[in-house]
Amino acid sequence: MNNIESQKRYDTEVSNLSNLNAKKRLAMLFDNGTFTEIDRFLKNNASQCEVVTAYGEVNGVLVYAYAQSIDVNKGAMGKAQAAKIAHVYELATKTGAPVVAVFDSFGAHVDEGLEALEAYGSLIKAAGNISGVVPQIAVVAGPCIGSAAVLAALSDFVVVTEDAELYITEPAGNNYADVAAQNGTATLKVKDDAEALAKVAELLGYLPSNNLSEPIYAEAIAAAGGNAINSVVDAESFFELSADNGQCIKVGFARVGGAPVGVVATDISVNDGYFCEDGAKKAAKFVRVCDAFSIPVVTLVDSNGIKTDAECAGADVKAVAMLTSAYSEATTAKVTVVTGNAIAGAYISFVSSAGAPDFVFAWANSTLGALEPMTAVQLLYKERLANGEDRKALEAEYKNEKCSPFCAAEKGLITDVIMPEDTNEKIVSALDVLSSKRVSTLSKKHTNIPL
Repeated sequence: MNNIESQKRYDTEVSNLSNLNAKKRLAMLFDNGTFTEIDRFLKNNASQCEVVTAYGEVNGVLVYAYAQSIDVNKGAMGKAQAAKIAHVYELATKTGAPVVAVFDSFGAHVDEGLEALEAYGSLIKAAGNISGVVPQIAVVAGPCIGSAAVLAALSDFVVVTEDAELYITEPAGNNYADVAAQNGTATLKVKDDAEALAKVAELLGYLPSNNLSEPIYAEAIAAAGGNAINSVVDAESFFELSADNGQCIKVGFARVGGAPVGVVATDISVNDGYFCEDGAKKAAKFVRVCDAFSIPVVTLVDSNGIKTDAECAGADVKAVAMLTSAYSEATTAKVTVVTGNAIAGAYISFVSSAGAPDFVFAWANSTLGALEPMTAVQLLYKERLANGEDRKALEAEYKNEKCSPFCAAEKGLITDVIMPEDTNEKIVSALDVLSSKRVSTLSKKHTNIPL
């Protein structure tokens, strides 16, 4: 074939490559809309492949991505599409770069039968193999059902648009995105493709390229103050995740002194001050993601303990066990600040040696106790109550004498008692000390987390 014939063949093949919707989405992700396609001429028999795979830069850092093309064979998964996506996972593993996946497909190629399911299976295995090695972010921008939903959910973070359908068994109603956000399958719910991919780029700004690379620093900005979170992190740096799920605990990324951190903060305004099983699951998963990529975890505690549910006996036990397991297994830097109450299960999960925090600070007006003051007075001061002493006065006495942070510090249970306005400075100093933290763990495959 001479050069003229080669040029004609090339022009013909390029003209047959549309996948416009997928390419448009990838352009939204990569810096300046610029990316390089991978395996762009690979076909599914005589048809072009139903996915676009590429690499480029996001925030100036190498990222791999693939986007399904619902405008080509309805985005159907088959051997050819799986081969293109598998190549992305292979390259990401070799070069240590994040993977972003955009899902929009009505399912598998029916004519391929079990081979189509096997194609999904191979990708699920590939995604599982690189879990914890490079960050994985899924964007569900349309149908993502059955085996595809499993593949998406294996990502560290899942972003769904209002048009997303993410499930194995179809939920009641048609608010699929809301259901996914509320049950914790989705990390973020946004309006459309543009917002989704902008959020992905923002999220990648907090993450290292892989589990061995250095964190991405930014200019330090003084904490703005206000609520507990804003008083300890750089101004306007908190990026909340999974806000619609387990609302008794907030999780998200932020910066402290310009360095990325993961934030876990109980919300005493929810559930009468108790955290629940959903909140515990959310926090446990987030801590494990932070640990996988050596992102320090800053925990802010103000909670009366774990919410008990008479209709689901044992759920509170499992939730506390799961949460403490995630914390104890994590070898990344861990700094805990008690900003209010740390009672019973809240103390065990977030403050005690069970979670192995490196530093524990408590605000001078905080309360740390094995029991709520009301319960403790009922058990410990029965005679005084019977003699007519005021319950509120006894509760105040119990708090001051038994639950003061100074009592905990005297017993060596916490690192220091601090004033709220000194919190940011203390955390910056602690994280600086912990930047060289090294921990050798016992030889084992993994911890058996109570799910």
